[in-house]
Amino acid sequence: VWNERGDGGKTLVIAWADCVKVVKIERVDAKPKALKHDLSRSASFASGDVSDGAGSQSGDYLSKSHAVHFNTTCTHAAKVVSMFQTEYYIAGVQPFGDALALLAWTRGAAPELHVVSKSNTTLYVDVLAMKD
Repeated sequence: VWNERGDGGKTLVIAWADCVKVVKIERVDAKPKALKHDLSRSASFASGDVSDGAGSQSGDYLSKSHAVHFNTTCTHAAKVVSMFQTEYYIAGVQPFGDALALLAWTRGAAPELHVVSKSNTTLYVDVLAMKD
């Protein structure tokens, strides 16, 4: 989900299964370089590892060497600013002020609405009533 209201579309919120990542898209003014695409399986979304493939840990899932070139005069890089795992599956995500609204479910239970901070602090939880 792109957050276009809060910061002009520079934040991407990704929720998959029980993982959430908040990614900032930043402009990096530099001359184009050859791209290095050596992200290993261990650096994938599922594992949550944010190594750069060379064994170093950083907050940048895509470092400057992994930047995406949109044209020849500017470069954009994606930086993971928050990443966490939940105890429930996520069926939907939406920015909610400075927090995130998550539509959550667990097997055999009614769906829930979780409002959490971007560091996974629970601010609000409500069970959604369902009619049969």
